[in-house]
Amino acid sequence: MHTRGVGASHTGRVRKNNEDSFLVDDELGLYIVADGMGGHAAGEIASKLAIETVLEAIRAGQAVRAAVAEGAAQPRDLVALLEKAVQSACLAVYQRSRSNARFAGMGTTLTIALVAGAHLLLAHVGDSRLYMIRGDEVSRLSADHSLAAELARAGVISEDKVRSHPFANTLTRCVGLQEAVAVDTLVLTVAPGDRFVLCSDGLSNYLDSAAELKEALGDGLEQAATRLIEHANHRGGADNTTVVVVTVDVTHPDAAVPDAVLRRQRALEALSRCPLVEGYPLRQRVHLFMAGRLVRFSRDERLISMSRPVNALYICLSGQLEVRASGSPPVDITAGGVFGVTTVLHERPARATVVGLAPGDVLVIEKERLTRMIRKRPRLGVGTLERLLAHVSRHGDLI
Repeated sequence: MHTRGVGASHTGRVRKNNEDSFLVDDELGLYIVADGMGGHAAGEIASKLAIETVLEAIRAGQAVRAAVAEGAAQPRDLVALLEKAVQSACLAVYQRSRSNARFAGMGTTLTIALVAGAHLLLAHVGDSRLYMIRGDEVSRLSADHSLAAELARAGVISEDKVRSHPFANTLTRCVGLQEAVAVDTLVLTVAPGDRFVLCSDGLSNYLDSAAELKEALGDGLEQAATRLIEHANHRGGADNTTVVVVTVDVTHPDAAVPDAVLRRQRALEALSRCPLVEGYPLRQRVHLFMAGRLVRFSRDERLISMSRPVNALYICLSGQLEVRASGSPPVDITAGGVFGVTTVLHERPARATVVGLAPGDVLVIEKERLTRMIRKRPRLGVGTLERLLAHVSRHGDLI
């Protein structure tokens, strides 16, 4: 698969200077939006310097990107490269800000999409955004790092109060204010026809819903970024607006999408229908999916044997399984079914055997990986644990 992108930036109807920057590099599969901040044009310097630093790092790491695209390396290797690139940008902006009093306190948001084969990797700091349009579904893949957004995620204020909150534009994370910064990352399997929109808050502040983005985007790629900027300016244009639109296609019209890619896409879609993750936004479903291993089982294959140690959570995504326990009638598990919940809390021997009835896939999340996810993403991890405990209280644990 390959990607094509277009980008545009506009000062808006109120500001006199444009401090946003963007990058579209189809050859590298690299797309960036940065929204700078700081007086005396320092924001423009910060956003440009951050993008230039990331571009240099990705060019230097092309061997890693090529290996991931060809399946010779894991996406996590490219995530590490992206995180290192953002930290290099953060340090570069920080050092520049200290080199001249006019630049003191400058910084920038940084939202990066890097495509390698069938994988899209996100690295994100600040309140610029990345959206995905897949069919009729529009999903926001990034989380705003603003004080108002943090208050909403903590349940202090409602989501619809974020935009009008006094701290809506107060960033909790920014590239360049310190020597290093925490970076949000995400790995997603892309599909032909997917579209991605990276934008500064000059656009997102004028979107009442994700669905409105799809309507304003329209069809066709060439004028897509311009159409979205016109939407923002028509609504008021109070800020600089920068937009990058990316579309995914197969390299050749008759090329087949690899079976492994299709399988992962279908598995992620199946996970979205699981009651355990009901209401989770796409980025949280992806984090949970990436914490596990996708395991294919066949008819009569034994996934779990009675009395053998178990320390993983199992989520059935397709096919059919049967739980067999001594003295009890068999229990069928179909897509969306969850088992092994209590073994995540403490390793113990299985009280039943689990065998495949019809071929399918299960997502296996080992205790160690779940613990790591809880530490890295506590809201998602704790929320998932609460749901697992509620599941056990209602249904018990089959194994």
